Amino acid sequence: MACGIIAAAVIIITVGLYAQPNEAPQVKIVKSSQLSKKSDTTSRVLKQGIALGTALLPLNQAQRTAYLKEIRIAGFTEVRYNIDWSLVQKAGPTSYDWTDTDNIMNAVKESGLTPIITLDRTPTWARPAECKTDIFCPPHDQAAFAKFSGLAAARYKTFNVVAWEIWNEPNIVNFWPPLPNPNQYAHMLKEASIAIKKNIPQATVLVGGLAGNSLDSNGTGYVDPRSYLGQLYAAQVGTNFDGVAYHPYTGLKLPSVVDGEYNGWYKMNNGTYTMRSVMTANGDTSKQLWLTEFGEPTAGSKAVSDPTKISNGSNVDHVTEADQKLIYDQALGSALTSTWIHNIDWYNWKDGSGAAYTSGAAYGLVHYDGTPKPALGVIQESMR
Repeated sequence: MACGIIAAAVIIITVGLYAQPNEAPQVKIVKSSQLSKKSDTTSRVLKQGIALGTALLPLNQAQRTAYLKEIRIAGFTEVRYNIDWSLVQKAGPTSYDWTDTDNIMNAVKESGLTPIITLDRTPTWARPAECKTDIFCPPHDQAAFAKFSGLAAARYKTFNVVAWEIWNEPNIVNFWPPLPNPNQYAHMLKEASIAIKKNIPQATVLVGGLAGNSLDSNGTGYVDPRSYLGQLYAAQVGTNFDGVAYHPYTGLKLPSVVDGEYNGWYKMNNGTYTMRSVMTANGDTSKQLWLTEFGEPTAGSKAVSDPTKISNGSNVDHVTEADQKLIYDQALGSALTSTWIHNIDWYNWKDGSGAAYTSGAAYGLVHYDGTPKPALGVIQESMR
């Protein structure tokens, strides 16, 4: 598969992060208490949540409350979302506006869900001169980001934050322009971790969720998560994180498909060179992989014909709902038996209004009209 195809796949995922609706009908789903217990008692309990991205930001407080209530009723226990540095310090280095973040944090706390917080996005004033127009450019002064991280931790230390994830997918150019730089990120991670733990000594700090469907042969704009993680260890920041966030997107295939180059799930734990093997080689067997994003879209221009194949032809951009269910079921079977996988945060909860014509808006476990997709039932059953 050519580099351009992978880049396009990454962009599709990226678009989905911002494709949530401002308002939609409430979801009609089975309450978790009404589901039968899972018969396989040998499987462990796996923490499961929803990766929301910025879905809560455009909603008013009543809509946020309703949205989070749907997720809680469905049986999920956590949500992953962003605290956006570019909004908090939009006006300048000495100005702070926590209003939107406070409202979201309060809504989550009141819902009974616990948050995984991703800290990212650079305000204009903190971007390097050559990268003024891109919100995902790393800051020219990483001390400023560390200060922001520490202040966020101090402000929300009583909000039951499960983990603090430093940035999102820094191993790909989409989220670390103009080019991924493991050494630069390692410095950011170290300084942010120190600042967070100064305020919350027991805080869990994660390596920012690494994109699983990226590989070194794509060029310098896309770095394989295994080699990227290895370079972080080489930079001697292993003591500055408590877990590794990872996004094992499979590229519209089953997790088991032998495609270690483009199948993020497969390269996580299959073969001899895996995400887990990198951690083990560096003495981090006690740390876990946190799957803070995973999902497949169910609408777009052309569906894959067979998710068991490595290649499904050109212009495919989604799977059928039946295949989404199959992929999620297999992923759960793998995760439930892998004690070093901490959690799965499914991307995402509800389709956007444009789901009928763009795959980026069709990653939801429920449709835009509130009706559930078959995959939701599989996930709910695994939580019993």
